[in-house]
Amino acid sequence: MWFYLALASFVIASALALVANIPRKYQGPKPSVLRAVIRTKWNDPSSIARRRVSSTRVSMIASYQEVNRSKAIVLAFAIGSEVAAVLFLAVAIGLVIAHS
Repeated sequence: MWFYLALASFVIASALALVANIPRKYQGPKPSVLRAVIRTKWNDPSSIARRRVSSTRVSMIASYQEVNRSKAIVLAFAIGSEVAAVLFLAVAIGLVIAHS
């Protein structure tokens, strides 16, 4: 039974690790929008331009943090499952040695 628990935990850990590595969509400005901004807003005062750039950067950083946070949670569960698998395997091996 302990071997089956270890195997199931390793499978779960592997699946979660794969899920954590799935490419995610990060929010950011599209090149077409940036081209339009360059065409239409190029002569705006620098204070307005700095505010727009800062706002865009803050939005991008927030997006990166959100995606990374979700990946970190999945990865933490994967690591926990792997630790459980190693413990189950250790118990199973200990029982085999004890009964031989």
